[in-house]
Amino acid sequence: GNKVICLDNFFTGARENLAGIDVEIIEHDIINPIDLDVDEIYNFACPASPVHYQHDPVKTMKTSVLGVLNMLELATRTGAKLL
Repeated sequence: GNKVICLDNFFTGARENLAGIDVEIIEHDIINPIDLDVDEIYNFACPASPVHYQHDPVKTMKTSVLGVLNMLELATRTGAKLL
């Protein structure tokens, strides 16, 4: 009964990987702030393969630092739990 919103910049994946899953997909990079009304945030954003994070180590660091900061700020603004 919950509504799930998936943010993805598709840096390492493809929209087709989410086909058939009942989620709202927003193409967005969490290194940029976003304003959403949410109750819970699950942050899985990280190029988790050496091939991907070595390809662009600066982007990987921004995702890991700025992305988490932006999700913390979203949680603070909305009162959401960051899990």
